Amino acid sequence: MNFFDLKVKEFLDKIDSAAPTPGGGTVSAAAIAFGIGLLRMVAHITLLKKKFRELPEPAREDYLKRLARLEEIKNVAILLADRDSLAFEKIMSAFRLPKETDEEKARREEAITIATMEATEVPLKTARAGLSALETAMPMFFHATKSALSDFGVGTLLVAAGIEGAVMNVKTNLVSFPDQEFKEETLREAESILSRAREMAADVAGKLEHVFDK
Repeated sequence: MNFFDLKVKEFLDKIDSAAPTPGGGTVSAAAIAFGIGLLRMVAHITLLKKKFRELPEPAREDYLKRLARLEEIKNVAILLADRDSLAFEKIMSAFRLPKETDEEKARREEAITIATMEATEVPLKTARAGLSALETAMPMFFHATKSALSDFGVGTLLVAAGIEGAVMNVKTNLVSFPDQEFKEETLREAESILSRAREMAADVAGKLEHVFDK
């Protein structure tokens, strides 16, 4: 199912149900997509302003490249929202495999491990996408029209929240995971992404407080 093809209320109703999917991973990816949408909205408004048109050409070109890059990342986040639910369903299918004989148990354990690794890679990619969005958008703050700076802040918060949720899903999937090398490497990257995202979100919040205090 393509969740973003649904009406917003239909999507929300599917989340607000007893079904395990769409769950936190899908919602995290959706939060990133919506956050990027707001960041791009600010950019679209900024493009119309005389102040932007008076910027040096290299600055304007860089801004437009970042705007296009955010569109690419938004589309990745939309795809990952669907992939997260599909990956979770694969884990559930693996757990439902028969386990009567030693051969069946071994096959089931292998399937669970493979499915868990895939289900972990999806939210990790979601976190990577969110971080890439923040890194792309941060320099755009300085040219953003002041009337929409609060929207920039909300967009940043949504992307950062999506990253937090994605990393939470990574950690959840790796509880008691047997492959220690994969577990440690994945958690190390996830923590690094989370730390950087928190720094950037705090930086934007600080800049906005400075603006609001004026």
